[in-house]
Amino acid sequence: MCGEDCGIKVVVEEGRIVDITGVAENPNNEGEICVKARAIPDYFYSESRLKYPLMREGNEWKVVSWDEAINAIVKKLRELKERHEEKSVAIFQGYGVGHYEIKWFMQRFADLYGTPNFAAVASLCFVARPIGHIFTYGALTVPRFEESNCIIIWGANPYASSYPRWGRRVIEAKRRGAKLIVIDPTPQYFSDKADLLLQPLPGTDLALALGFMNVIIKEELYDRDFVEKWTIGFEKLKEHIESYQPEVVEKLTTVPKEKIVEAARLYATHKPACIHQGCGLEHHLNAVQTCRALAMLNAITGNIDIPGGNIFGTKLPTTFLRFLDRVKEQPLGSSKYPAWYELERSAQLREVINAMVEGEPYPIKVLIVAGANPLLTWPDTNKVRRALERLELFVVIDTFMTESAKLAHIVLPAATFLERYEHSGHLGQYGFPYLALRRPVSPPLGESKPDVLIWVEIAKRLGMDEYFPWKDMKEAIQAIIAPSGVKLEDLERNPAGIFYATKKFKSYEGSGFRTPSGKVELYSERLKALNQDPMPVYREEVPLTEKYPLILVTGLRYQEYVHSQHRNISKLRMLRPEPLLYINPETAKRYGVSEGEEILLETKNGSLKVKTKFDKYIHPKVVGISHGWSEANVNLLTDWVEADPLSGFPNLKRIPCNIRRNLP
Repeated sequence: MCGEDCGIKVVVEEGRIVDITGVAENPNNEGEICVKARAIPDYFYSESRLKYPLMREGNEWKVVSWDEAINAIVKKLRELKERHEEKSVAIFQGYGVGHYEIKWFMQRFADLYGTPNFAAVASLCFVARPIGHIFTYGALTVPRFEESNCIIIWGANPYASSYPRWGRRVIEAKRRGAKLIVIDPTPQYFSDKADLLLQPLPGTDLALALGFMNVIIKEELYDRDFVEKWTIGFEKLKEHIESYQPEVVEKLTTVPKEKIVEAARLYATHKPACIHQGCGLEHHLNAVQTCRALAMLNAITGNIDIPGGNIFGTKLPTTFLRFLDRVKEQPLGSSKYPAWYELERSAQLREVINAMVEGEPYPIKVLIVAGANPLLTWPDTNKVRRALERLELFVVIDTFMTESAKLAHIVLPAATFLERYEHSGHLGQYGFPYLALRRPVSPPLGESKPDVLIWVEIAKRLGMDEYFPWKDMKEAIQAIIAPSGVKLEDLERNPAGIFYATKKFKSYEGSGFRTPSGKVELYSERLKALNQDPMPVYREEVPLTEKYPLILVTGLRYQEYVHSQHRNISKLRMLRPEPLLYINPETAKRYGVSEGEEILLETKNGSLKVKTKFDKYIHPKVVGISHGWSEANVNLLTDWVEADPLSGFPNLKRIPCNIRRNLP
């Protein structure tokens, strides 16, 4: 039901799920489960589950056989291939089918079919973070809270959107004396628990990070030994941060200069320290450079790959080869966003949508979406709708009939995680590599199928049998984990899975960092070669105007929901029944708005009606709302006109807006 890979034990009596508990041996949740897990029976037995293939006939849906549905898809794909129009097929992997391994099967299918235009949720979030880290020290780091003496939670809400144990570990660290700094202009679980709460204007986090570096370097609080031995470009950085003095940063961010100094000192003097960053930093026009600035903070304080700092996660090799040599052209967006493409090797969704609407540089005629709800989760809903309506064939693979699936020509029912074998292989909080096996607890309901096997069937009918030879999910999983040297029967013998606790700290001491220089690159020649700033430079993203004097932040996180998912689950909907616009009481007073009142929220792209929710922990110039609500779809107010130049990510967290009373 989300992407966190928690270990759960499912109790089945007389063929029916009756109880869910956590698995203590799983490092992600250590036996804890969240409200989503407790609602698993309601999710699994929901009457809105898709159980049979559907094809559109005019405005009606017709239940069809799997043969009829897949043959219709294959017929269209074969026609395009015969006309050498493979690139006009786009394939999108979303978050909603509930497991990461499907990406490898979909990528393999796209390669062998010959389309370069496979895209994924990486077009929209998270990947700005690894890009920023990779251009700094060669790999992504994750925070390790257990031994930390100072934790910064920056643009993240771990209790709502991460492993259940992450939030708990922060509390446990605080109880033993660790300092907690929360940096977030919107309300979250830790707002009232922080030793220090900083609330920068959205889009100014980069200036704040550079202000931290100004204090740390000026007061010589950096790790001199680490900087001298393991970094390049420090003298240039020293010169660069001169213009980001606390009083200057205060004017840019609205964070008082005293708090900037105090936070920088806390972080630098309470080593080991770590930074947990979230999507709040990524949905901006300076996404990658902001993430890079945080990586540089890790580096100059020597908090890299040490217990209690930000550590390099390691993963067991668990994938199989792609066939990029079968693809004649580069994917859409690869030349515009080369840094992003270097990491993802796929199409940037922004450019795919443009091609769908404008037909340039060539039209996209077919879109197959697995586990995604574009109408509610992609920016600029009106443009997305136009794009989907122009398709010659739109196929959705999902577990529920989403708002987007209602526009499709063919809808295929995917089995849930409870009905298929899967493997799990995350970094986890510890950064230790592990593999675990998830077993099905029920046969698929109706005629739903594991989504991997749907792709296998389509591939076989297109003559790809040699590359999709698997008869069932167990065979497919064995193919994925084969590079790790682990056998499926080994996993099956251990109820909790196999965990490899072989993490070595300060791993760079052996062979250096995975950068061209072998050191942390505070000044990046690679970015300079891409005509990008070699060191992060703060630039104002989107200015406010008299007409739109407030900032709209979208995507507030709730533990009950994941993006647009689970609002159809009654047990979860009762906990979070309706969309709400969070607003500071003082701001509401200025506008004459009362709590619970339905108001109009407006941006240059449109308006929607939504009720207000007062919260003193939201910045007075900010209003915030979660996405994924069909009855208050905030992506009617967003767009993708401008994007981060390195990742292509949209601006979803600094949108000039206004509110007004919805008077009759």
